[in-house]
Amino acid sequence: MSRLWLLLLLTCCVLHVGYAQPTKAQPVFRIDSLPAQGILLDKGWKWHTGDNPDWAKPEFDDSKWESIDPTSPFSKLPQVTEAEIGWFRIAVTIDSSLVNQPLIVTTNTPPKGLMMGALEIYLDGKLIGSIGKVSKDPGIEKTFAGTDKVFPIFFSHSQTHIIAIHYSLTKSNDYFQERNPFYVSIRRLDGWGKEVRQYLSNFTFATFGAGVFVIMALLHLFFYFFYPAQRSNLLFSIALTFGVIQGLTHYFVSTIPFSVSVFYSLIAINRIFSLPFYLILLFAVYEYLQQSRKRMFWGLVMVNLFYLVTLFLTAFNFDFNLNIYTIILLITLLDYLYVSYQSMRDGNQNGRIIFYGGMFFFILFLANLFIVKYAELDHYNLPLTASQIIWLLIFFSMPVSFSLAMARDFAQTNTSLKKNLEEIKQLSTEKQQILSTQNELLEQQVEQRTAELRASQAQLIQREKLASLGELTAGIAHEIQNPLNFVNNFSEVSTELVTELEDEQQKPERDTELEAELLSDLKQNLQKITHHGGRASAIVKGMLEHSRSSIGERQPTNLNALTDEYLRLAYQGLRAKNKDFNCQLVTDFDPDLGRVEVMPQEIGRVLLNLYNNAFYAVQQKQKLAPADYQPTVTVSSRRSESSIEIRVRDNGTGIPDAVKAKIFQPFFTTKPTGEGTGLGLSLSYDIITKGHGGTLTVESVVGEGTTFIITLPIS
Repeated sequence: MSRLWLLLLLTCCVLHVGYAQPTKAQPVFRIDSLPAQGILLDKGWKWHTGDNPDWAKPEFDDSKWESIDPTSPFSKLPQVTEAEIGWFRIAVTIDSSLVNQPLIVTTNTPPKGLMMGALEIYLDGKLIGSIGKVSKDPGIEKTFAGTDKVFPIFFSHSQTHIIAIHYSLTKSNDYFQERNPFYVSIRRLDGWGKEVRQYLSNFTFATFGAGVFVIMALLHLFFYFFYPAQRSNLLFSIALTFGVIQGLTHYFVSTIPFSVSVFYSLIAINRIFSLPFYLILLFAVYEYLQQSRKRMFWGLVMVNLFYLVTLFLTAFNFDFNLNIYTIILLITLLDYLYVSYQSMRDGNQNGRIIFYGGMFFFILFLANLFIVKYAELDHYNLPLTASQIIWLLIFFSMPVSFSLAMARDFAQTNTSLKKNLEEIKQLSTEKQQILSTQNELLEQQVEQRTAELRASQAQLIQREKLASLGELTAGIAHEIQNPLNFVNNFSEVSTELVTELEDEQQKPERDTELEAELLSDLKQNLQKITHHGGRASAIVKGMLEHSRSSIGERQPTNLNALTDEYLRLAYQGLRAKNKDFNCQLVTDFDPDLGRVEVMPQEIGRVLLNLYNNAFYAVQQKQKLAPADYQPTVTVSSRRSESSIEIRVRDNGTGIPDAVKAKIFQPFFTTKPTGEGTGLGLSLSYDIITKGHGGTLTVESVVGEGTTFIITLPIS
């Protein structure tokens, strides 16, 4: 009997122990099976602040630790953010079918959440992997954000296993309040292939979108270079460049692991370039549709500037700025729709395309919100490719619609030009015969007018030559008149002396002394007659020598004598017309000039023209100058090794620069009508340059005088 009671007592003790033990044990997260998407460990975690490595051991008693959900946002986990470092523990049991199977542990589950911090993962006290460097010292700690890292894990038995995570996130790190420490999932190795393919798909979509934007940006930039008047192409290219930066940074922070500092820098870049992308795109639409930018647009500009300022002032507090970002984006979209609707209402079909692109963006944006909401409910059963395609369509909708509108405008322009070209061809065909007839008539008229013009030019040239010949003749006549006057005067006196001598000889008493005196006077008169007759003969002889050679025939000529002789003749010719005119003639001839092979008549004509112009200039200045003004014409000659130079200078009125540029043009003259033909200097220029291979230049200062320079090469 006593043995029976003892047996009952032992049984009760055993039953008591077996009943009490589970109350002290940690709750266990049981895994009976693993679906393709894996199992998220979001329940049964324990947390404790501190940095004790013994807390990773499975035999450690964590029954006094507080329960925690590491998948909750930081805003609900103040104990984690305040502690800066601590340990998470969870007890896991698995089905026997999963023992010694190739399993993996992942630490991130987008889009539900993005881990932030540094951690070390232990299984039953053994380190199986780490992310960053766990430490309470910010100088040693290395934190990461958005990391989805994979660690292999093997469960050797189906009993309880302890997964411990050593975690740190010091206050030196900025972080999103709505992010979480980590997401731990256990998956089959073959199930991870779907996630790998998904990341590859994300990369494909990101590179495809960026590539399309880059091509479009370059294309419209080239359009602007070829047609700068269309500034909307440049604005659109800049907007697309901002869009590429926004899209790539969004992809990077969503899929690629970065340190927290780099992560926040990329998000900052994304936010900085995101709103300007839409604002500049809106600006391009205003410019392209030729709509006046109203208060809403300038208000958006100011709000964007305010947004960028708040990003810096709030140290990129993205939880705060995200709301502002959404509001600004919504207002920008509304203004985009408004301005395109106004253009569409005015009958602009391109505005209609842009408006539909904005509406497409709005509808797809709402559809994506629904898909994301649905994805949060059942993330792994939703084909993410649909969400990616919608995101691409959202991102492309407004830029592509704008580009299509510009392409349609370009096509309409080409069609219009082609139509106009066809009309021109038709008109050209119809009027070809008329134009041909008119061309023939015009050619006949041109030939007739050309012949008349040549005849007129020949007459004017002949007139110029006759005018210069008349001036030369006047000078010659004046020069010959002086000796002829002496001859006539002494002849009359001699006749009187002969008469007086005859009367004396008939007297009965002849005065021999008087007869001798009369004969002496008569002899002197005859000598003077001979002298002045020889002088006249010399003038005639010189003119005959100058006129003896024909035009185009060169002969050795004393240019000093020719220059001086024509100077005197020109002066005497002018004085024959105006006896009151007086001018000082100054010559400075090079005695070593020698004889030069020239055409004397042609050179004489040039000199005579230059002299006449010089006398005309000083004569005009004399009319307005003070009484002490002395008209002066200076002629000089110099010989160098290769050329002869003759300068004709006057101190007359001078020539303005505007006139000087035209002075050698045919028919150009500054003289009053009837006093000049406008051919003198033109003919002189041709004689010197074409006839003798020299140069004829002019130097002049208004009010001081003019110098014409003749340069003749020495052959």
